[in-house]
Amino acid sequence: MRLLGLLWHLGGSQTDIATLCAENVVWSSRTIGYVRNKTGSEVAIRFGEGVAEIPRLRSSNGLLFPQIARWRESDRAKAFLRRCRLVGVSGISLHSYRYAWAERAATGGYPERYAQLALGHRSRSVHAAYARNARVELPALEDYEAPRPVNNVIPLPIPPPPAPRSDPHDGVAVKVTGNQTKTATLSED
Repeated sequence: MRLLGLLWHLGGSQTDIATLCAENVVWSSRTIGYVRNKTGSEVAIRFGEGVAEIPRLRSSNGLLFPQIARWRESDRAKAFLRRCRLVGVSGISLHSYRYAWAERAATGGYPERYAQLALGHRSRSVHAAYARNARVELPALEDYEAPRPVNNVIPLPIPPPPAPRSDPHDGVAVKVTGNQTKTATLSED
């Protein structure tokens, strides 16, 4: 089911993803934008190659999933559970894809604020509940301390050193002691 692929990659609710239109996909910026059904908030999320193949296989205008979009949420959920039973999978629902997305984001080091926006969570505690089963493997500190590769960094031009200037104090040492000032010229011996 292509719908499941989009749920996996985008983390949207089943209703939001099932009602996506071809017009929601902006190929030039590789983004999918839509308004959340539940909250009315806008979402714009970039997509990679895993998502790119799904809308390409659909119509160039209108609903990406015209039949599924007409179903009620409960009908989509029941159809999913029937398919799971057919292949011997239990204990998950369509909503499990949102939890899985949050866990993948946490495990992959995706910034929490971005994950909250992608899932539509306004509260950090709600987001933390979604990502609670994520197994985050911390990188070694020495990897962060090691110099970073510079193959993708554009080097800045190094400015030439400043030209020598004539300073009246060049070569003159000044020593102040008490109320007396002594100067001496430094020689290049």
